[in-house]
Amino acid sequence: MDKSKARVFVLEDAEDRIKWFTQRFAENPVFVTVTNAQLAIEVLTLIEFDLLFLDHDLELLNYAGGYMESQEESSGTGYDVAKFLEENPDCQRTAEIVIHSLNPSGTARMLAALKKSGERTVNAVSFLVLKELVG
Repeated sequence: MDKSKARVFVLEDAEDRIKWFTQRFAENPVFVTVTNAQLAIEVLTLIEFDLLFLDHDLELLNYAGGYMESQEESSGTGYDVAKFLEENPDCQRTAEIVIHSLNPSGTARMLAALKKSGERTVNAVSFLVLKELVG
């Protein structure tokens, strides 16, 4: 797939990362960024995308450099989106999904949920590595 023609969705709340994604994909035919899981789920039910970038730790849940480890702490995170996609396997079925979180346990949980949803193209690449790969 030609990434410059891809319909791109980004779930991210950090302003510097949103700026980075915008610099790379704003010229694409469809480019949507959202900052919270509930809005992400709503958008994903309305628009078909080719490429999804999903973060785990969102909004006020990013605290003092810590990571959310337990399931009780996961509400409002990218895991909610992954779980939604697991429970709705036809939603965004053909999209390539990239989990770009720096939270290793959150990434693992998201990967597990997405793999349970059947055949999907799913990759986990931390944002730091993603920046190097995409430039």
